[in-house]
Amino acid sequence: MIHTVIIEDNEKDIKSLKQILTADARFSVFKTVVNGNNWNDIMARQRFDAVFADIELNGKNVFNLLKTLPYKPEIIVVSNYPKYALQAFNSDALHFLTKPLRKEHILTAMERLHRKILLKEHKPVPESFFLQVSRNNYEQLFFNNLVSIKAESEYIKLCLANDKPILVYERLKNIIAELPPSQFIQVHRSAIVNVKFIRSISGNTIHLVNKEKIPIGSSFKGRLASYLNK
Repeated sequence: MIHTVIIEDNEKDIKSLKQILTADARFSVFKTVVNGNNWNDIMARQRFDAVFADIELNGKNVFNLLKTLPYKPEIIVVSNYPKYALQAFNSDALHFLTKPLRKEHILTAMERLHRKILLKEHKPVPESFFLQVSRNNYEQLFFNNLVSIKAESEYIKLCLANDKPILVYERLKNIIAELPPSQFIQVHRSAIVNVKFIRSISGNTIHLVNKEKIPIGSSFKGRLASYLNK
């Protein structure tokens, strides 16, 4: 999981960033820094992977504050002023978001951040995971055989390319953390698809190679567009 901090003094922007970041199981928002006075209390006691930071924080320049840290987090700049773009990239900022914030732009920044963290950690992409299918039984599932996952009441249904579906008493949000984000994407509040099995996308419907039709939720369109255009 990528641990982030929001450095911002605008409540509306804080709410937008928090809502989008916490909707993705790969990210967590540990704290929000709203002024220079609580900077040391928060930033000096924890190590974070990334910061979403407004350059101006109550009259202080965030880059000057970031230089005081004993480590270097990834920086996504959030600003009203495009004039700060040069300073941001000269300071090795990963991304520059201009206000007013747009969801699709935040999602693009998140995808870039996730890829950068993976490269830094040199984590190999796993081929499978073990799923608990009953009290004392586990089944190994290979990602290349997993077509889709759908929520059905209190269960999830895992559709496989070369086997019959598996129905498990589990919540969809708990399974997301097991899936490689380079291969799987949530497209509806009750559906995750393996992008390798997408045959086509027509309007608000994804057509999979096994003839499944998966609806695209309105709140997931931006994330899907960002993924397809990366």
